[in-house]
Amino acid sequence: MIKDIDRKKFSYAPESFLKRENVVVTGKVVEYKGKAEVVVTEPGQLVVVE
Repeated sequence: MIKDIDRKKFSYAPESFLKRENVVVTGKVVEYKGKAEVVVTEPGQLVVVE
């Protein structure tokens, strides 16, 4: 999940740009509505891998 305040740090729309890509995500895992979610706050936390 990328909060609106952190989304401004991205020069691209991650949900579009990273669609169908293999991505390594780092961030804090939190529970949201009973499910695990990774909170991303910086673009460097999303890395495309082949």
